[in-house]
Amino acid sequence: MFSSNKKEPNVDESKVNDIEPEVFMELLRYIYTGRVEKFDQLAVQIFKAAHFYEMYDLKLICEHVLMKNLPVTNVIESLKLADDYDGKEIKEQCIAFVLQNFKTVTKSAEIKRLIKTHPHLPFELLIEMGSK
Repeated sequence: MFSSNKKEPNVDESKVNDIEPEVFMELLRYIYTGRVEKFDQLAVQIFKAAHFYEMYDLKLICEHVLMKNLPVTNVIESLKLADDYDGKEIKEQCIAFVLQNFKTVTKSAEIKRLIKTHPHLPFELLIEMGSK
Protein backbone atom coordinates (compact mmCIF):
# COMPACT_ATOMS: atom_id res chain seq x y z
CA MET A 1 0.00 0.00 0.00
CA PHE A 2 2.78 2.44 0.90
CA SER A 3 5.07 1.49 -1.97
CA SER A 4 2.60 1.94 -4.81
CA ASN A 5 1.90 5.10 -6.80
CA LYS A 6 -1.33 5.76 -4.98
CA LYS A 7 -2.21 8.47 -2.52
CA GLU A 8 -0.91 6.63 0.60
CA PRO A 9 2.86 7.08 -0.01
CA ASN A 10 2.42 10.85 -0.07
CA VAL A 11 0.73 11.18 3.31
CA ASP A 12 1.98 10.74 6.87
CA GLU A 13 -0.99 8.70 8.02
CA SER A 14 -3.47 6.19 6.75
CA LYS A 15 -7.01 5.87 8.07
CA VAL A 16 -8.34 2.45 8.94
CA ASN A 17 -12.12 2.28 8.76
CA ASP A 18 -14.55 -0.53 9.50
CA ILE A 19 -12.66 -1.88 12.51
CA GLU A 20 -13.07 -1.01 16.15
CA PRO A 21 -10.00 0.68 17.67
CA GLU A 22 -9.79 -1.98 20.38
CA VAL A 23 -9.70 -4.75 17.77
CA PHE A 24 -7.10 -2.90 15.71
CA MET A 25 -4.94 -2.50 18.81
CA GLU A 26 -5.08 -6.26 19.33
CA LEU A 27 -3.99 -6.79 15.71
CA LEU A 28 -1.06 -4.45 16.25
CA ARG A 29 -0.19 -6.15 19.54
CA TYR A 30 -0.14 -9.48 17.72
CA ILE A 31 2.03 -8.12 14.90
CA TYR A 32 4.60 -6.72 17.32
CA THR A 33 4.50 -9.25 20.17
CA GLY A 34 2.81 -12.38 18.87
CA ARG A 35 0.21 -12.10 21.66
CA VAL A 36 -3.43 -11.10 21.96
CA GLU A 37 -4.73 -10.08 25.36
CA LYS A 38 -8.47 -9.78 24.80
CA PHE A 39 -9.45 -13.03 23.10
CA ASP A 40 -12.23 -13.62 25.62
CA GLN A 41 -14.01 -10.38 24.74
CA LEU A 42 -13.01 -9.92 21.09
CA ALA A 43 -12.43 -13.36 19.56
CA VAL A 44 -15.11 -13.04 16.88
CA GLN A 45 -14.11 -9.49 15.89
CA ILE A 46 -10.40 -10.41 15.81
CA PHE A 47 -11.24 -13.47 13.70
CA LYS A 48 -13.09 -11.28 11.18
CA ALA A 49 -10.32 -8.68 11.09
CA ALA A 50 -7.63 -11.35 10.71
CA HIS A 51 -9.58 -12.73 7.75
CA PHE A 52 -9.93 -9.26 6.20
CA TYR A 53 -6.23 -8.40 6.63
CA GLU A 54 -5.13 -11.89 5.54
CA MET A 55 -3.38 -12.59 8.83
CA TYR A 56 -3.80 -16.34 8.45
CA ASP A 57 -1.76 -17.36 11.47
CA LEU A 58 -3.82 -15.11 13.75
CA LYS A 59 -7.01 -16.32 12.09
CA LEU A 60 -6.06 -19.92 12.84
CA ILE A 61 -5.35 -19.05 16.47
CA CYS A 62 -8.76 -17.37 16.65
CA GLU A 63 -10.38 -20.48 15.23
CA HIS A 64 -8.88 -22.58 18.02
CA VAL A 65 -10.00 -20.09 20.66
CA LEU A 66 -13.49 -19.97 19.18
CA MET A 67 -13.70 -23.76 19.00
CA LYS A 68 -12.84 -24.08 22.69
CA ASN A 69 -15.67 -21.70 23.50
CA LEU A 70 -18.11 -22.77 20.83
CA PRO A 71 -21.52 -21.88 22.22
CA VAL A 72 -23.71 -24.95 22.03
CA THR A 73 -26.82 -22.78 22.18
CA ASN A 74 -25.63 -20.72 19.24
CA VAL A 75 -24.10 -23.32 16.94
CA ILE A 76 -25.99 -22.08 13.86
CA GLU A 77 -24.61 -18.55 14.31
CA SER A 78 -21.13 -20.05 14.68
CA LEU A 79 -21.69 -22.13 11.53
CA LYS A 80 -22.66 -18.99 9.58
CA LEU A 81 -19.60 -17.15 10.93
CA ALA A 82 -17.35 -20.02 9.87
CA ASP A 83 -18.92 -20.11 6.44
CA ASP A 84 -18.75 -16.34 5.91
CA TYR A 85 -15.09 -16.09 6.96
CA ASP A 86 -13.78 -19.41 5.68
CA GLY A 87 -13.21 -20.91 9.13
CA LYS A 88 -12.77 -24.51 8.05
CA GLU A 89 -12.08 -26.03 11.46
CA ILE A 90 -14.94 -24.22 13.18
CA LYS A 91 -17.27 -25.18 10.35
CA GLU A 92 -16.34 -28.86 10.68
CA GLN A 93 -16.94 -28.74 14.43
CA CYS A 94 -20.30 -27.01 13.99
CA ILE A 95 -21.41 -29.51 11.36
CA ALA A 96 -20.40 -32.40 13.63
CA PHE A 97 -22.37 -30.87 16.50
CA VAL A 98 -25.44 -30.30 14.34
CA LEU A 99 -25.33 -33.89 13.09
CA GLN A 100 -25.02 -35.24 16.65
CA ASN A 101 -27.96 -33.11 17.80
CA PHE A 102 -29.92 -33.08 14.56
CA LYS A 103 -33.45 -33.38 15.98
CA THR A 104 -32.93 -30.61 18.51
CA VAL A 105 -31.17 -28.25 16.11
CA THR A 106 -33.69 -28.72 13.30
CA LYS A 107 -36.52 -27.67 15.61
CA SER A 108 -34.86 -24.34 16.37
CA ALA A 109 -35.79 -21.01 14.82
CA GLU A 110 -32.12 -20.49 13.90
CA ILE A 111 -32.22 -23.31 11.37
CA LYS A 112 -35.10 -21.60 9.56
CA ARG A 113 -33.08 -18.36 9.38
CA LEU A 114 -30.09 -20.36 8.13
CA ILE A 115 -32.15 -21.58 5.19
CA LYS A 116 -32.91 -17.96 4.26
CA THR A 117 -29.46 -16.45 4.79
CA HIS A 118 -27.17 -19.36 3.85
CA PRO A 119 -29.26 -21.72 1.69
CA HIS A 120 -26.26 -23.84 0.71
CA LEU A 121 -25.45 -24.86 4.30
CA PRO A 122 -28.43 -27.17 4.84
CA PHE A 123 -27.35 -29.03 1.69
CA GLU A 124 -23.83 -29.33 3.08
CA LEU A 125 -25.32 -30.75 6.27
CA LEU A 126 -27.34 -33.29 4.27
CA ILE A 127 -24.31 -34.32 2.24
CA GLU A 128 -22.28 -34.73 5.41
CA MET A 129 -25.10 -36.73 7.01
CA GLY A 130 -25.19 -39.02 3.99
CA SER A 131 -21.47 -39.68 4.18
CA LYS A 132 -21.64 -40.78 7.84
